[in-house]
Amino acid sequence: MDQSNCSHNGEPVSISVLRTNANSARRRYSFRQTVLELGCGTGFFTLPAAQVVGDQGSLVAMDILAASVETVSRKVQDANLKNVRVVKGDALDTKLDSESMDTVLLFGVLPAPMLPLDRLLPEMHRLLKPGGMMAVWPPS
Repeated sequence: MDQSNCSHNGEPVSISVLRTNANSARRRYSFRQTVLELGCGTGFFTLPAAQVVGDQGSLVAMDILAASVETVSRKVQDANLKNVRVVKGDALDTKLDSESMDTVLLFGVLPAPMLPLDRLLPEMHRLLKPGGMMAVWPPS
């Protein structure tokens, strides 16, 4: 795991970047995990994440754009993935149950001006089960 430093609204923020491959990720995740992928976009990470979670786990792929939800839904259907639910939703108010996620993935989502950390992080904290993990990968 690497640490990067950046700032948000002039305040220093440290972001841990999880660097892993599918095999090591499978060893880290237990079966029956529930994972939220926020900002699924075109589904670049969705299909690999669904494979890592496995048939006994579940992945919720969320995006605010209807076109992204349609694209990812098609890819999930074409791949015959039964462990993925694709939903349209707002990262700042997901409407998902509290403490319902083992892991939240924010891959290629941050930093984003429309996702202020002072609103995003409390929502992610609300969603995570005790001991849950948030994985952040900032695009280069």
